[in-house]
Amino acid sequence: MTYEERNLSLDHHGHWQLTNGGKMLVLRGEDRAQEKFAVRDVHTLRKMDVEGHEIESKLNYDVKRTPEFEPIEPQSLTTATASLENTYWKLTSLGDVPVTAVSQQEPLFVLNSETHRVSGSGGCNRLTGRYELKDDQLTFSQLLTTMMGCVEGMDTEKAFLKALTEAKTWKMGGEELQLLNNAGNVMARFKARDRKQIP
Repeated sequence: MTYEERNLSLDHHGHWQLTNGGKMLVLRGEDRAQEKFAVRDVHTLRKMDVEGHEIESKLNYDVKRTPEFEPIEPQSLTTATASLENTYWKLTSLGDVPVTAVSQQEPLFVLNSETHRVSGSGGCNRLTGRYELKDDQLTFSQLLTTMMGCVEGMDTEKAFLKALTEAKTWKMGGEELQLLNNAGNVMARFKARDRKQIP
């Protein structure tokens, strides 16, 4: 999936199913809500809304079959517009649940390529630790946080630290980073932030 206006490309994996007598194609992604398409003919699918109705719009919601098979190349680091290391990564979701900052401090982290240390914030407490990076493998260890208590955001912070602890691999497209566990499930998603944007 490519968002042209955001220069962002992502791979989504899941299952498909034909329903309604073969007139509707349902895509059930592992990391996003299901999508529905009306099967117009052997060459055309038309995007539908979440309730299965055709979308009334002047925009083109048709997906056309290409004349020839065009293999999809695996996502590579060359398509990324941000660097994994030395970039501030703001937490945007835990699994499929969006994360909204409840205080001035946003949950985020940065990987220091020189010291191989991770630092950042869980949204309440500052965090630090070590990381090991090898190809698409990324693991965190010796994670420590300060011991402040906050009225809001502690559940998010706890889940964020759990996601870092269970992370085994990473994927990146454009300015979005995903951390995945051993089973290949997305534990957390992040968006690259400019250093000047960090409070």
